[in-house]
Amino acid sequence: MKKLKKRLQDSLMKTKCNNRTDLEALPSSNILKMEPPSTSTKPKNNKKITSLLSNGLGWAFQKKLCESWKDGALWCMTKYKPVAKKVRPINQPIPQTLNPPLKRPPLSRDPYETPLTPHPPEFTPTERITEERLKVLNFGPKDFLWEEEVKLFKHLIVKREKVLAFDTEERGLLKHSYGLHSIIQVVDH
Repeated sequence: MKKLKKRLQDSLMKTKCNNRTDLEALPSSNILKMEPPSTSTKPKNNKKITSLLSNGLGWAFQKKLCESWKDGALWCMTKYKPVAKKVRPINQPIPQTLNPPLKRPPLSRDPYETPLTPHPPEFTPTERITEERLKVLNFGPKDFLWEEEVKLFKHLIVKREKVLAFDTEERGLLKHSYGLHSIIQVVDH
């Protein structure tokens, strides 16, 4: 590492880098890693610069690294990882007995016996559904739906107002008549 650092310092003495935000060199414990400069105009994190300075790379050397990276004189060097240390995920199907499928609960009425009204009433705010909360909902792009269709959507939202939760206090849980809690299997490490 010392030889590499010395060779880089010697070869970079002729170049200059005047933009402090272009620096993105991140040294690790025993390997010098380089990342290409980003095109964003946001200032970089000062923690990166502080970490570089604490690892013995002075500001002048950092400028040289920055310019050399732009010129293409530096390579990205990473540590070799042996195949024995490779993480291999395990693909196993979840047994159906562990998480049974959701059930269709019995309905108190037939949904097809009460068709939608062709002339929905004007929207009247309720305790849960207000004008401010309706503005959060997206009914599609402008002029995507007719006015009567938007009125019908608002009418249905008011009729089924307990379905939507706008706050965490209004959020509920799935009834056990629909299905039990899902159990997610994990692999022991």
